Amino acid sequence: MKAYQIVDQGIDALKQVDVQPEDLKPGQVRVKMHAASLNYRDIMAVKGDYGELETPVIPCSDGAGEIIE
Repeated sequence: MKAYQIVDQGIDALKQVDVQPEDLKPGQVRVKMHAASLNYRDIMAVKGDYGELETPVIPCSDGAGEIIE
C-alpha cells in the first residue's frame, strides 16, 4: 500500500513509499483512506519542530475513510 513517510527533517524528507500492511493487534482496525490532509502538526513534524520523532513516521493525523478490517 502507499504511504507518505517522514524519513528525515525538512519538507524534502516527506516521501511517498510502498509499505507492507502489518498484522492488526486486538482493538486495532484497518482504514481504507479516501482523503487525508497535512495539518499544522504534520508540517511541524516535517520541519523538525515537533520534538524528536523516530523515523520513518507516517504523518497525516486527519483523514476520512472506511473501516475495512
